[in-house]
Amino acid sequence: MNNPILHSNTDRPEPPGIGEEETVWPSPPGLIASLMETRRSRLTVGALCLLLIPVILWQSGVWAHTTAVRSLKKEGDQRLVIYRSALQSEFEKYEFHPVLLARVDDFVRLLITPEDKRQREWINSRLDEFNSIAKTSATYLMDRNGLTLASSNWKSETSFVGKNFSFRPYFIEAMKGRSGRYFALGTTSNEPGYYLSHPVQAAGETLGVIVVKVGVQRLEEDWAASKDKVMVSDQDGIIFMSSNPAWKYKTLAPLSQERREAVRKTRKYSNQPLSSLPQIFREPYEEGAEVLTLGESTLNKSETVAAAKNYFFQTMAVPNSDWKLHLLSDMSSVRRTVAYAVLITSFAIVIAIMVALNWVQRRLALRERLLLQRQAQRALRRANDQLETRVHDRTADLKASNKRLKEEISERRKAEADLRQAQDELIQASKLAALGQLAAGINHEMNQPLTAIRSYSDNARVLLERERTDDVRSNLEQISELTARISEIAKQLKVFSRKADDGMEAVELSQVVSDALTLLGTGGKLTDIEIVNRINKADFLAKANLVRLEQVFLNLFGNARDAMQDSTSKRLEIDAEADDLWIRILVRDTGSGFAKGQVEKIFDPFYTTKEVGRGLGLGLSISYRIIEDFGGKLRAANHPDGGAVFQVELKRAKQPPMAQAGE
Repeated sequence: MNNPILHSNTDRPEPPGIGEEETVWPSPPGLIASLMETRRSRLTVGALCLLLIPVILWQSGVWAHTTAVRSLKKEGDQRLVIYRSALQSEFEKYEFHPVLLARVDDFVRLLITPEDKRQREWINSRLDEFNSIAKTSATYLMDRNGLTLASSNWKSETSFVGKNFSFRPYFIEAMKGRSGRYFALGTTSNEPGYYLSHPVQAAGETLGVIVVKVGVQRLEEDWAASKDKVMVSDQDGIIFMSSNPAWKYKTLAPLSQERREAVRKTRKYSNQPLSSLPQIFREPYEEGAEVLTLGESTLNKSETVAAAKNYFFQTMAVPNSDWKLHLLSDMSSVRRTVAYAVLITSFAIVIAIMVALNWVQRRLALRERLLLQRQAQRALRRANDQLETRVHDRTADLKASNKRLKEEISERRKAEADLRQAQDELIQASKLAALGQLAAGINHEMNQPLTAIRSYSDNARVLLERERTDDVRSNLEQISELTARISEIAKQLKVFSRKADDGMEAVELSQVVSDALTLLGTGGKLTDIEIVNRINKADFLAKANLVRLEQVFLNLFGNARDAMQDSTSKRLEIDAEADDLWIRILVRDTGSGFAKGQVEKIFDPFYTTKEVGRGLGLGLSISYRIIEDFGGKLRAANHPDGGAVFQVELKRAKQPPMAQAGE
């Protein structure tokens, strides 16, 4: 390859003679070396370096500070989004409670006849029970004048019964026929809470207001545990929630006398002084962010400045409210980053100076040698030309590497965008799967009672034609019980979204197993199977829900029946054992059992070992969740003698069933 740079040296003519003088112009490195020959020039270069060093150090500190603050802001924005989502979800999950309670007929009757003491005591008990289940702070009913007629805390010393809260904005809003939302410090309990209200109406007239108070203590404890400094302020800049208790009921800026008087009239924060935070310095950074310096309010001014801390103060609005969420990030990490950057730059400058001095000394010695030996000078020029060639080639390589690096960065960004899109699609698919699981589960569990109803109705028609009225009456009673059972099953739509403590009672296992076998055997579906039921003790009482437990056994017996369709020996064994705390029920069939790897996946949703079209794969998944809600365990395994065996482990109940206690 014809390189003009290389040929410029090889084609250069030789000097006229060895002894002739030749003017040697110093190269740029040589020029620097020549500047260092005199004392004056060395002082000049040193002074320039001393002037440049502070500028370089200052610029590195500014760059490090800007980079660190941007990183701090980005992390803070992400944490603010998480805290805002948690705050919204904590309160939004209670918004439908007052709407549902306002439709209770008993509340309407009490508002119409408030002098009925018996009715009032009964409603107090119901509100107390609801409050315990919903885990809210308080639930109470007020008449149209704001007088509290019934409350969940009617037994406590700080009971709301007889108290008038007509001055509260949430009461005023509800009396206008709209739902109210309000955060305030309780005037009776002196505890903060989020108040949700809804009008109680009858015949188009507002008779009173039902209110649910949601406590914020758990949310603040979670914030404190995270070690982040988080707080929430209202439209007046008053901090009413904070991970630091010392900041609560302080203001971000001094309140005007007019606004202070308006807050005092609503008694929103009781008798709190509403003093402002001890701000020493506050500087805007950009929209939604500030640099804030806070002191300790208990110290005097000089001590406060000495004990002050710098925070990066970020603000984010909470949708559908006039609240603002704030995050204070400690700026000490920024100062450390700046210090490290300046220190590293200082080390780099020192090393660069040492390298430069060494290089200059070497260049001076080299220049002296070049002046003495022209041959050495020509060799040096050739080496210099070669060095320039290498630099050119190396520069080209660096440009190519830089181009490849940019392409890799672009591909990585595209991959990250694809990953985020895939995550969003996965979340949406999970929601649709959960919805389909609920619908399919209810269809699966209601199919058997409906089949039994049809069988009983067909038999009743035949018996009616034969004028066997007593048998017809018996069939109709069975149909009535099954329809009631279907109604109970339909109420379990919330099995995947609420705890199973509701409706828990002492259930007699022998009766549940007997009813499940009777229901499954309707229409001769178990006539060819030998049933061995060893659960005949009436004192086998488990803590469960009767209807939901019966669904589990229906599913287990039905699966056992299907597993033994092709078996020569069809035998279904049901046994139980108990200790002081647990009851374990064993359901064994003589089918083919589980194949290798099926036991680990048998309780997964939509997993089935049946043929296509004979099952959705949801029965065992739903049964597993039901037993888990009871506080028990559902296990599956292969029996040593063949077939499959399921173990249902439930907590043992001490008291008799509610149905028997009432007889």
